[in-house]
Amino acid sequence: MKTYRQDNIVVIGSFNPAIFHPEWFKSNEILPTSETQAALENADALIVTRELTQIKFESIVLKAAPDRFELATERADWRSDLGPVVASVFRALGHTPVTIVGFNVILHRGVRSVSEVMNKWIPLENLAQAFATGSDTQVPRLGGTIKSRWGEYTSVMGMEPSSRGSDGMFLTQNYERNLRGGAKELVTVVKEDWEKVLKRADEVATMLLGDEL
Repeated sequence: MKTYRQDNIVVIGSFNPAIFHPEWFKSNEILPTSETQAALENADALIVTRELTQIKFESIVLKAAPDRFELATERADWRSDLGPVVASVFRALGHTPVTIVGFNVILHRGVRSVSEVMNKWIPLENLAQAFATGSDTQVPRLGGTIKSRWGEYTSVMGMEPSSRGSDGMFLTQNYERNLRGGAKELVTVVKEDWEKVLKRADEVATMLLGDEL
C-alpha cells in the first residue's frame, strides 16, 4: 500500500480570509517565488474572498475562513517548514485574535498484518465469537480513539484499518492547546513545539504500527 501522509496546522481565531492572497505571501517574503507563482498560475484552484480563501501553492495548501486558518502539506520535505511558515504569517499579523492552535498528522500506511495490529491494540476476538454463527465469521474491523494529555496539549489519537487498502492502517494524531497570549504566543508555540510534535507523531506511529514497510 502506498503511504499517504498529511501534516497540518490549524489556528482558531478571528480572520479576514481575503488577506491571504498569494501576492500577500510574496510581498511579506513568507514563501519562495516558485510557491506564489504556482498559486497565481493555477487560477482554477485559487479562491480569495471575504468568507473563504483556498490556495494551492506548489507544496502547501491554505484554507481560511472567518474563524479558522489551516496550512497543510503532503510533502515530506515541507513538514518541518510548515511551522516556520505559520509563525511568519502570524508574526506579520501580530494583532490577530487567536485562541487555539492544533497540530495534526494524518497517516494511511501499509503494515505487515492489519489483523495483528488490530488484535494487539484493540482485541476483538471475543466480540466476533459472541456474534459468530459459522466457521466463516470475520473479525469486525473496528477502531479506537484515545484522548489524553501531552504536556500543555490535549492529544487525541484515532486508529482503524485504512479505507485506502486492505493491507494498511489509518492513524490520526491531534495535539491542541489554548492560547492566552494571542498571535505573539502562537508564534512562540509554533516555533518551539512543531518539530517536537512531528517527532512525537513519528514515535507513536512506529510504536503502534511497527516500522514503515
